[in-house]
Amino acid sequence: MSAGGPTAGHLSRRGLRPMDPGAAIQAMAVAVGRGETTVVVTDVDWPVFAASFSIARARPLLDGIPEARAALAEPVPAPAGEHSADFVAGLTGLTSADQQRAVLELVSREVAGALGHTADDVAPDRPFQALGVDSLGALEIRNRLRVATGLELSNTIVFNHPTPAAVAVHLVHRLGLDEPAPDAVATAELDAVERVLRGDALDDTARERIVNRLRALLADSAGPSHPGDDAGPRLETATDDEVFDFIGREFGIS
Repeated sequence: MSAGGPTAGHLSRRGLRPMDPGAAIQAMAVAVGRGETTVVVTDVDWPVFAASFSIARARPLLDGIPEARAALAEPVPAPAGEHSADFVAGLTGLTSADQQRAVLELVSREVAGALGHTADDVAPDRPFQALGVDSLGALEIRNRLRVATGLELSNTIVFNHPTPAAVAVHLVHRLGLDEPAPDAVATAELDAVERVLRGDALDDTARERIVNRLRALLADSAGPSHPGDDAGPRLETATDDEVFDFIGREFGIS
């Protein structure tokens, strides 16, 4: 392994286990003897590797590997240990605001644990991508939250809900708690929209379509509340940044 490359521990966490030297040499000898030029010899922990490798999107490469298909098809029941029972029981009797605060603190704590940070380092509205969460980190966060809540959560939870605040809103709903405050829901959803618009995943046509819909929504929302205001015409020519600035001023969302 070259200097500065991935460590054995890091690869093991991804499902690529160190091989026994004798077995590795024997496998390579067989490959060389067959004249193969595209052989990969490795000891794969398929349940771990397949889950982290395909967490963000489907991986056709795995379709032809029976072990990988079996690992991805195997349902993993959510744990229901004392930790999750104690957490859910502790939410009983709290106000809606305190329940939401407790769930957000849990999410921040588990994200920090997965990344080796402290909970104070995890800003609720900071995208997971900006926090340095990769596919392996996303899977570890999912696993930690499953243990903490007892819920069966999707592998893609941090991709579908891309900030700690958005995950917390999702968990509040899944736990059957009081409905989160409307501004909390709006903030989490707008965080996700902003992340997509400011990223590189959309082409110009898709980005323009979404921004135009936001402009129309904001113009409709602003009109009745501010008679005579020229928000509608201004939004029609606003840039993406100006649209988000207007969102912040109009709805109190930073």
